Amino acid sequence: MLNQLLEIKTIKEESGKRITLVEDIETKVFYIKKELSHYNLNLWSKLQQLKLDSIPAIYSLEEKDQELIVLEEYLNCPTLDMITVSRPLPKQEVRYIILRLCQTLKILHELNPPIIHRDIKPGNIFYDGKHVYLSDFDIAREYNASSNKDTVLLGSKGFAAPEHYGFGQTDARSDIYSLGVLYNYLLTGKLRDDCLADSEEKSLIVSMTNYAIEQRIQTIDEVEKQVSLLISNSPKNKAKASANVYTLPGFRKGKRMHKIIACIVYAFVLLISLGITSTGNNQVETIIDKCFIFSWFVIIIAFSTNYLNCYSKCFFHQSKYLIVRILGILLTAILIWTLDGLAFTILYNIIV
Repeated sequence: MLNQLLEIKTIKEESGKRITLVEDIETKVFYIKKELSHYNLNLWSKLQQLKLDSIPAIYSLEEKDQELIVLEEYLNCPTLDMITVSRPLPKQEVRYIILRLCQTLKILHELNPPIIHRDIKPGNIFYDGKHVYLSDFDIAREYNASSNKDTVLLGSKGFAAPEHYGFGQTDARSDIYSLGVLYNYLLTGKLRDDCLADSEEKSLIVSMTNYAIEQRIQTIDEVEKQVSLLISNSPKNKAKASANVYTLPGFRKGKRMHKIIACIVYAFVLLISLGITSTGNNQVETIIDKCFIFSWFVIIIAFSTNYLNCYSKCFFHQSKYLIVRILGILLTAILIWTLDGLAFTILYNIIV
């Protein structure tokens, strides 16, 4: 495959690294070709096997003349540094980007051993308005628990954690530091030491970028949770959630097929309720019987779809055991069915 590639242009060339844009002569597809003198073949093999849609796909790895030749996906979209030059990113969009990066880093950090990117910065993140891609793993490393510090000191000035400069070994918390600097940069257009974001993110960014690695947020999972909370607590999302809370099951996500199925189910329930044969002696008794049957269907639909988050109000909903929570839902449903029957019995006796 490598012999069929036509070199289009050199993207970067420096000591130990050459990156070029190449084109497959037969398919006319573009790729990124990297020739690396300093590399970890095991790390690149892991990245290739992961097949994450949030990092450029790695199509081939070939060792040749004491170099590693990497052929990876060409991303036809701008990097964050290109985007921020032309337009500032809205706060919610920044949060979305950081959340997506958290999800990618979480997968890398949970590997055994963890993969540490070590070069998180705007120029290494591609964004097409929907998808966020973390690229350039050229200086990434696998964490070595037995080592006190990195063998080679690398990283981008301003975004690299203090550990990059010989103050300790880089680990997952080093990526958290760089991500915090990036977070601040996307909000303010400046580095964390030059201008700190004055918003809801301030305390989070300060915790992410603490110079003392032990006092920094310790896991990317914690960062993800806090960013998710900021997103869900935004006025826009709160208004949306408030508007959707009473939306009938089947119409919440706005998907056409869900709406069609919901309409069929609701029509079926209505027809069954109206068409059922009543034992009532008059019209009032018949109406009460039909309403009672309809109420039972409503309870079934509510509990089967967790309408209005009813599961959170059931017995044993805080139990850590799934079987106990399910039992609590069934007991709550039975109790409500019983109370429903009792209410209609009282209504029946009062009216009739």
